[in-house]
Order: sequence, then structure tokens, then C-alpha cells
Amino acid sequence: MQDGRPDLLIVDDDITIVRQLQNFVQDMAGLRVARSGEDALRLCRQALPDVLLLDLHLHGMDGLQMLAALRADPQLAQLPVIFMTAEQSADVQVRALELDVAGWLGKPLDRDLVRSRLRAVLRKPAPVLAGPTVLAVDDDANALEALRRALQAEGLNFVGVASGAEVLREVAARPPDLLLLDVALPGTDGFELARQLHERPDLAGVPIIFVTQHGDVASEVRALEQGAFDFVSKPFAEPVLRARVRHALRLRQRAADALQKAEAHWRQVSDSQLCAIVAQAREAIVSLDEAGRVVLANESARRLLGLPESQALGGPLPAWLLDVLPATLLDGREPLLSDLRVTPPGREPLSLDVSLSRQPGGVQPLRTLALFDQTPRLRAEQQARDQLRLEAESRAKQMMMSYLAHEIGNPLNGVLGMTELLLYSPAEPLTAGQLKRVQLIHDNGLLLRRLMQDALDLARWESGHFTVVPAPLRLAPLVESCLTAQQEAARAAGITLAPLSGDLDVWVQADATRLQQCLYNLIGNACKYGRAGGRVQVDLQLRGQQVDIGVADDGIGLSPEQVEQLFQPFQRLGRSGPPGHGLGLAVSRMLVRAMHGELSVQSQAGVGSRFVITLPRAGDSAC
Repeated sequence: MQDGRPDLLIVDDDITIVRQLQNFVQDMAGLRVARSGEDALRLCRQALPDVLLLDLHLHGMDGLQMLAALRADPQLAQLPVIFMTAEQSADVQVRALELDVAGWLGKPLDRDLVRSRLRAVLRKPAPVLAGPTVLAVDDDANALEALRRALQAEGLNFVGVASGAEVLREVAARPPDLLLLDVALPGTDGFELARQLHERPDLAGVPIIFVTQHGDVASEVRALEQGAFDFVSKPFAEPVLRARVRHALRLRQRAADALQKAEAHWRQVSDSQLCAIVAQAREAIVSLDEAGRVVLANESARRLLGLPESQALGGPLPAWLLDVLPATLLDGREPLLSDLRVTPPGREPLSLDVSLSRQPGGVQPLRTLALFDQTPRLRAEQQARDQLRLEAESRAKQMMMSYLAHEIGNPLNGVLGMTELLLYSPAEPLTAGQLKRVQLIHDNGLLLRRLMQDALDLARWESGHFTVVPAPLRLAPLVESCLTAQQEAARAAGITLAPLSGDLDVWVQADATRLQQCLYNLIGNACKYGRAGGRVQVDLQLRGQQVDIGVADDGIGLSPEQVEQLFQPFQRLGRSGPPGHGLGLAVSRMLVRAMHGELSVQSQAGVGSRFVITLPRAGDSAC
């Protein structure tokens, strides 16, 4: 069983049939699928299903071979199997029935027939109470004689009657072991008679096989819905009829044996074992006497109620629970209650499923409550929903950023291209004023391009789609190239870029392009926020298996409050002055962490700042 529903294993190598069956019965049963007989046997041994729907024509081991393998395995021999096939030959049906096939579905499959057949197989036939007696009902004397002849070699006690009224008299005198019904009967038809017989407690599990000329799908569905075990169309093949009768009687006897074995087992369970089962149950179990006093509370109940063992018995239920239990539950009018919201004192709210049962016998009548705390399951479901929402938001952000990068990037490239033509076209020189304004347009266009790239990188990182490709890298040449590229910006700001110092022969494991992006940003910021006449120093330090790249300035520095917010996206810390978009440091830290490193800062307002990129040292072989 899966969550109280039967476990159905579908065995078919045709994906169209599998999907069709899933659509037919997914509300009736928990479903598993196997594409071959070998795979199905493996799944059965892992967890025994309640019913198996088996295609006859499988690749490799066919349906009959698999059915034989099931019956040869003691652990799987009792598994009910329904065959599915377009083949209608009597030989195949006889072979299948001799292997105790529980039912037969012809292809193409009919939804109502599949559901009815499945319900019929899941109904357990009642055990055989005496020798096998077959009661046949048909108002055609020749048809009864044909049934008698077909079954005479089976050693059965055959009784034939012509009407529903005679059937009722016969079953009142002696319940049969098997009923053979025709549909067209005088007075009450076979469908109504089957319904009446199925509702009688003494006959509810006696197998009923319809034997009728009404061989259409609708009649078969109706018969199965009325409680029939099987359906045989006239004219019938005698070997098929005999095989189906033997099969029905075998299943009934098998059910009797299983019932007797179960009863014998449970008679061996002692009172002390029953007490242990209750005590260790996961559900909170509380029994109340007529006055509402607790006379039994298992460990789960004491934990739920928040009571020590010494205080759990003899008093009423805690007020926080008793006050919210409806009277209809306590008096038994509505013995099941779902999603009862309660808040124990000093604890988080709980969601409980509650059921009530009555035990009128014994020393005193009792009412027993079983309470199951659904809070952990509901919390897990909410977390799963939150995770799905966050993932959807992340995907939407990524899609939006990609769209903006494309839609803004194309016209921006046009703007930058035209400004470069104006700036660097000797044939059409600009005036000094025009040159200054066009240069401003170009610089802000480059800033916008950088902003878009940083925002897109950040969105990719947050959505888990950002990748770097670390490789062994000699550090000094890359850092020196970054310093050279920043010389003009430093000179314009009145900043001196000191020569690279420290351990100049170290190698790191990093993505060269992404590391260069980080260094451009850090050195650019040092020049941007340094003081005129100041100095920027970049140094390399080897520390065991790590390498530090330090970028220090003697500029305006940062307060402790500003340091706490420094790496937040779009955070400029209230600073005016040089243009920026507040994404550079957030993206730099993201890039460094993607390369299994870290970006940190030490700063003092009015003194300066030192940013440090720490990266894994490359292996000796790289050096």
C-alpha cells in the first residue's frame, strides 16, 4: 500500500499504453512502471505490489514466462496478475489461467473496464467453507446442460436453477462456493441479482462469474461493478471456462488458508505485546473514562501533551486541547477530524489529525483518541513550496536580465560605435567643446555596458548558472598587465601606482579573465577614491596553500558601518564624487568565491583601505 492506496505495478514496453493506464487509474492506486519482465521481477522483490498489470507480448521474457517465474517464487507466488493483450486464443487463456492469472483485459483498453477489473481483483474472495459447490443460474435448460457437461470432469457439486428466486432459496439453504450467472433471467436480471448477493454478508466474498451472450464491454464493466469476479462470453470454449472456474476456486481456498494463518498468528500475540505496540506507536494515543479522565497515554501522547509520566494519568486533557476539540468528535458523531490547529502554551502552533474510537466493554467504557502531528509534514511542504517559488523568481530574474542585456546592448553598441567615429575621425575634427561632450557620452556608455554585464553576472550567480574555468595561472604577469592598463586613470586622478611587490613567482588556481575583471575593479576603485597625490600599492603574498593579492590605498577609507554594507549590490555607501553603480565589489566577491577564494577588506576612515583577494595556490606541477 502507498498512503493507504493499493500499489499497482504496470509492466508494458509500450509507453503509449503505460501513459494510458496511468491516466485511467492514477486516482485509484499508487503506480510503478517496469518496461521488461526482468525489471518487473526486480521491482516486485524490492516491494511487493498489490496488483500487477502485465502485457503478454514483452521483449525478452514474455508475459507467460514472467507469470511462471512469479508463481515459482514463494515470495511472489500469491501476487494477483491481470493480463493485457489483443490475443484472444483459447490456448493462451488456458495457459494463463493455469498459472492463476487474476483477470484479462483485451486491447485496445477501455477505461471503465480497466477500473472495474482492478476493483474486482482487489476484492478478496471469501474462503471455501465446504466442498466446492457451483450454483449455475440460466433460464435456458440447454445452457445449464452445457455448463454441467463442461464442468463434470472437475469433480464439482453442480447445481442448476432457472431464476433469481430459486437462487435465493438455494443460497439460504447452503451458500455455494461459486456462482455462474446469466444476465437475461426472468424477473430479476443477472446484474441486480449479483448486487443483491454481493450485499449479503454471508455471500459477499463468494466469487461470481457471469456466463452470458451479452459479451460487450459495457456489460462486462457493469458486471464487474456489481461485484463479479470474472466474465465469460457465450459461446465459450470449455477449456477456458474450466480454467476460470478452477482459478476462482483456488483463489478462494488460498484466501481461506491465509485467513486461518493470520488468525492463528494473532491469537499468539500476548497482552504484553499489545501494550508494547501501543506504547511505541508513533501516534499519540490517549484513552479517557466516562468522566473524561486520562487512563492511558503512550509516550507519543505524553510528549505531545507536554506532561511527565507521573502527571499524565488521572486528570482531564489539557485545556489548550480540550477547548478546541468539537463536541461532535467527543460524542462520536464525527469520529475523524483533520487539520485541527492548536497552540500549546510556550510552543509553536500544531496541526493535528484526530480520530476517536469507543471501547464499550471491559471494566469501564472508554473513548480513545489517536492524534497525529502533521506539523513536520506541513512545514516540509511549505519549505518545498518556498523553494519552488524562489527558483521560479530566480529563473524569471535571469530571463529578464538576459532580455535587457540583449535589448539594451544592441542600441548601446551603436551609440558607442558612433561616438568612437566622432572621437577618432581626423577627417571631421570636433571643436574642444564638442569633443568634451562626445567623450562624456562615450564614457557613460562604457559605464552602462559595465553595469549591464555586472548585473547579468550577478543574476547568473544567484540562479546557479554562473560558471568559471579555473586553471593554473602565473600571477605576476596578469597583475602587472592590470596595473599598466590603469596607469592613465591613475595619472588623471593624481595617484601613483607603485611597482608590484612581494612573492612574484607564485601560481594560483584561477580563471584569468574573471580574475582580471576583479583586479581592474579593485585597482580602479583605489584610484577613484584615493586622495590626490596618494599612492596605490599591489602586493602578492604566499601563505601555505593560499595566495593573497593585496590592493592598498591611502585614500578616504571606510567606517565600520560602511564596511558592513560594502559588498551589497547597488550599495554606494552614500558617497558622491566619481561615478559608479554599486555593483563592482558585489560582483568581484562573487567571482572570487566562484574560484574557491575570498575577497576581504580592512579599512579606517581617513587613513585608507586594503582589499585582499585570497585564492588557492596552484599545484607544484603547474610551477
